[in-house]
Amino acid sequence: ITDISLVSTTVSSTKVTGTVLKVDTTNQLITVLTASNKLIYVKTSSVVSMIVASTGNYTYLTSIAVNSKLTAYGAYSDSKTFTAKSIIVE
Repeated sequence: ITDISLVSTTVSSTKVTGTVLKVDTTNQLITVLTASNKLIYVKTSSVVSMIVASTGNYTYLTSIAVNSKLTAYGAYSDSKTFTAKSIIVE
């Protein structure tokens, strides 16, 4: 073997958990800090459901507070952007 080329990459993670640092309702983004101190931008434009864990009730992006803990399920679009399909706010 004399040459190795990377054709594509995939990220297998389908979940992001962290603390909410900012909620941008205009651009439908939530900035989250993970336990490993990584900033992730969670895109919410494709979210089907946002649920509050303690009540089981649906919630809205405008109701998510800074410093809330959340888990988003979906897929990474790139290393810092996660496109969520559902979000659970703790």
